[in-house]
Amino acid sequence: MKLGAARAKAPAAWRLIDIAVADDGTAFSFALNRTKLRRVRQREGRYLLRSNLCGHDPAQLWQFYIQLVEIEAGAGCRSRARTPRRPAAGRPPARCP
Repeated sequence: MKLGAARAKAPAAWRLIDIAVADDGTAFSFALNRTKLRRVRQREGRYLLRSNLCGHDPAQLWQFYIQLVEIEAGAGCRSRARTPRRPAAGRPPARCP
């Protein structure tokens, strides 16, 4: 695999590796940058919420975000429930009263 293809396929992992290419371009060496890896693992599971709501408590912004996620999940369920399904073969579609 070429270096450019590897970079495109795994950009997150690419940032954690130090690569040195020989001047003539015939060989390269790589090593895991453990300092970067440690920093990434410490930040793992954190969210960065960008908002235009200045001066609000971060806990309140997080609550707004969770509410929005729940609303969007509920709206997605309802829209899928309203999606018409194909009737079974030989059966007429159900009609609303």
